Amino acid sequence: VRGVEESFSSNKPDPQENNDQGLQVFKTIDNNPGFYTGDWGLVNGSSVQYVTWNFKQTPKFFDIQTWVGTGNTPIPRPHNLQATPKCIIAKRLDASEPWAVYHDTIGFSKSLILNEDYSEQQDTVIQAADENTFTAAGRIDNTNDPYIGYFFADEPGLIKCGYVNANPGTQVDCGFKPQWLLLKRFEVG
Repeated sequence: VRGVEESFSSNKPDPQENNDQGLQVFKTIDNNPGFYTGDWGLVNGSSVQYVTWNFKQTPKFFDIQTWVGTGNTPIPRPHNLQATPKCIIAKRLDASEPWAVYHDTIGFSKSLILNEDYSEQQDTVIQAADENTFTAAGRIDNTNDPYIGYFFADEPGLIKCGYVNANPGTQVDCGFKPQWLLLKRFEVG
């Protein structure tokens, strides 16, 4: 979607960067689709171990969309999730701005910042979402600025986006054995 040599850091607000020695995503190597780490030390340091997460763009699970902001006139834009997004993680592509997170648990009038330990923000980043469209707003819809969004569904047996009021020993039934888990505290920083 962004190009095979573009990269982000999920723990920083930095814009995407191009490094022709870096990750080359979805490059077919010996007829095996995947990714190639290249020669970029940031992702291919000698004797350094890395963790990766990869998601297949598929209906009712995960989708990626790019858009150009419209400012004061938010418009519905299509997505291919074929389900109402339960979580959208979005980032401006060309500037150092934080990762914005919409989650249906906290609603449309609040958002989270992925790369900071802030509590929920009293601002709207997604104004509306349904099984076909989403409406970006606020800090992810500035006029003529390019953005990318990662859309996650909540489909029984496939993916779970939800809420947990964690206490010691809390057990959460996802309906399947989770292979990857992302938690973000939202009521305090």
